[in-house]
Parts: sequence; C-alpha cells; structure tokens
Amino acid sequence: MRYLKTLVAGVAAGLFIGIGGAAYVVCSANGLSRLGSILFSCGLMSVCVFQAKLYTGKIGFVFHSSKEELIDLPVMFVGNIIGAVATGYLLFAAF
Repeated sequence: MRYLKTLVAGVAAGLFIGIGGAAYVVCSANGLSRLGSILFSCGLMSVCVFQAKLYTGKIGFVFHSSKEELIDLPVMFVGNIIGAVATGYLLFAAF
C-alpha cells in the first residue's frame, strides 16, 4: 500500500512538472520566457503544496536517507516518468 501511495504521489509530481515545463516551452517560444519561468515555478510549488514525490528533490538527500526512503526512490522515479509521459500525451491529444 505504501508503494502505491508513493507511485501516485510520483505520478502527480510528474504531471505538475510536465505541465509547468510545457507552459515554459510555449511561453519562451512566443518570447515570454519570464512568464514561462513563473509558470514553471508554479509547477514546483504544486509539488511542494500537495507533497508530491519528485525524484530530483529526493535524490539530493540520498546519503541522509533511511533504508525505506531508498527503496521508495525507484518507485518515485517510475511515477515521475509516467506522469511526465501522460502530460505529453494529453497535450499532444489536446493540440
């Protein structure tokens, strides 16, 4: 059950970062890179507010992690990939 929660939180983080990254790319392609930076920051803030599990945020503390947190890292990574790929597919289907 714990791994399922970690996977869902990882997918949510992937979705948040994917949406923020897509907003950044669209804005900077239109010459609005400052707005894109703000929107990407909103994606990062969403990860913090909803306590989603972002792999890049946890891997920096790998030497200070417990054994349980180390086991969660691959699950979190797979969840992030699933969320980012799902964001790509949803945006592709929308446009």
